[in-house]
Amino acid sequence: MLYGSPLPITAFPDVGAVRAYADALDTAGFDFTSTSGHVLGQPPGTNPQRPDRQYVGPFYDPFVTFSHLAAVTRRLHFMTAILILPAWPTVLVAKQAAELALLSGGRFELGVGVSWNAAEYQALGQNIHNRGRRIEEQIEVLRLL
Repeated sequence: MLYGSPLPITAFPDVGAVRAYADALDTAGFDFTSTSGHVLGQPPGTNPQRPDRQYVGPFYDPFVTFSHLAAVTRRLHFMTAILILPAWPTVLVAKQAAELALLSGGRFELGVGVSWNAAEYQALGQNIHNRGRRIEEQIEVLRLL
């Protein structure tokens, strides 16, 4: 059995608190921490289909945050839960995930999925309506890369 605890979904304003949190998990013997891969939030009440699940942000960039935390921890693993893959350029995700896995000594796992947040897709120049087909293609490309 593995034990883990997520980083809070929105960014702590104090980066020292983030480091202390990860260090506490590492020291206590936790196996992993995770965070989501959202880029932008959507103000509460603006999506009638998701009134209870709207995150405003700001959000940590998982690649940047986990790179930092991997440098200040010894054994803790890091995973995205989940990276909104169809909103990201596939080759960039492949490069960043591979580098993070390498630089952390294999302590990174990439979890991917789709999102309900149409505003996030629009802001990133992506079409939310083809996200299912897009993620299938992206996973194939990620495996090849």
